[in-house]
Amino acid sequence: MKRVGFLWDKVCSKENIKAAIIEAAKHKEKRKDVKKIIQDIDFFVSQIQQMLNNKTFSNSVPQIRYRYEKMQNKIREISVLPFYPDHCVHHAVIRVIEPLLRRGMYYYCCANVPGRGESHVRKRISKIFNDFTNIIVLNSLGCLDFLKLGFSSSRFFLTFLILTP
Repeated sequence: MKRVGFLWDKVCSKENIKAAIIEAAKHKEKRKDVKKIIQDIDFFVSQIQQMLNNKTFSNSVPQIRYRYEKMQNKIREISVLPFYPDHCVHHAVIRVIEPLLRRGMYYYCCANVPGRGESHVRKRISKIFNDFTNIIVLNSLGCLDFLKLGFSSSRFFLTFLILTP
């Protein structure tokens, strides 16, 4: 494993913080607090940079929200941190360390990795089976195993039938 140095300088750079704020604001542009940050982004970039360089940043106290989930028929407790500065600092740090984490990650690790969701798994399974939809295998008991692969929108399903002679 190689050592990587000078990461903190990259995290604290103005370009990285500005890109992190824009990335964190994606799909949140209608929120009032996010609009305020985006309108005067250079001021907030310098504030975050000052907090990080002086090491005065500390996480805010999360706001607790409750959400009812119909599928599980229960109430979930969700901790929500404010957009500024918590989300912005999080994205600034992740932007720097994500390439390092991905480098040592197993290629087919698909959980919570951008660009490696269900579609990545579906493409790989299709490639493995060379787009065959039906596979017949003779198992150790002398029975024919019939394997049927199928895809529906974003779901992968597998049907396994045992055919006895």
